[in-house]
Amino acid sequence: MAKFKIMIPIFVTTMITIILGLSLKIAYLNLLMLALYSSLFEIVVFLFLNKSLETKFTLKQILNRFKEFLKYTIFFQILLLIYFIVRLFLGLDSQLILFYSHIFIVFNVTGYVLCMCDIDLKRKR
Repeated sequence: MAKFKIMIPIFVTTMITIILGLSLKIAYLNLLMLALYSSLFEIVVFLFLNKSLETKFTLKQILNRFKEFLKYTIFFQILLLIYFIVRLFLGLDSQLILFYSHIFIVFNVTGYVLCMCDIDLKRKR
């Protein structure tokens, strides 16, 4: 199981995307394509940065690194959520709602994947 830790965020992202898309009544083909391409993107990022399917960090270390990632990117995420909420009040198509929420989800999952790899997340001053 430790060898395939990348499958956990991919599975969670796919399930969130499909549940959100089904609740917005998006076509099944569009949901499958979106889930497939985001999964491929996450795998490519992981393999490009890690060079293998194994990670050297435990789950506790990964979650601590992910908290650090969230701390560093909190302003961008707040800005993205404010933009999304403003667009919601101005009126959006259901596909755009899925797209904007998917950007937010993939951004966070990519951060989690970066935390699984041996990438230094500290700020350079």
